Amino acid sequence: MAPMSRRGAMRGAFLLAAAAVCAGCSSIFTRGLVDDGHGQPVGGATVRVFDETGATQLSLDVTNANGCFLISVRAPKGQRRYVLEIQASGFRVARQDFALRDDVLMGALAPSSSAEQSRIHVATSAERSDRWLPNCAPPLTMGSDALTPN
Repeated sequence: MAPMSRRGAMRGAFLLAAAAVCAGCSSIFTRGLVDDGHGQPVGGATVRVFDETGATQLSLDVTNANGCFLISVRAPKGQRRYVLEIQASGFRVARQDFALRDDVLMGALAPSSSAEQSRIHVATSAERSDRWLPNCAPPLTMGSDALTPN
C-alpha cells in the first residue's frame, strides 16, 4: 500500500509543479474564416500565430476548403496580445495584432495584383452567425480539418 501512496504523492507534486510553472499563463484560442474579399473561401492559406512582439511563431494552421482555421496554443507568460498572419499564393499577406480574448476573426485577402490591402478583423455578431457558423462550426478537434459543417 505504501508504493501507491508514494505514487499518488508524486503525481500530486507533479501537478502542483505544473500549475506553478503555468501560473500567469493564458491561452490563445482563435478561429476564423478567410476569403478573397468577395466572399469566396480561400482554402490552403497558411495561418500563423506569433507572440505579441511578432517575432516568435507559436502555432500554425492551414485553412480547409471552406477557408476555416482553428488555433489553440499556450501564450507566453504575461502575454496579453498576439499577432496573426495569413498568407496564400496569389494574395497579399495580412498581418494584424489582436487581444487574447478575440476568438473569431475574419480575413479578407486581396489579390497580389490588386492595389488593395489584405486585412483581418474581429468578426461582428452578424459575421459570426451568418458566415463563420454555417461554414466552420462545430469544431470537434483541433486544426482546420475539424471545421466541417454537418
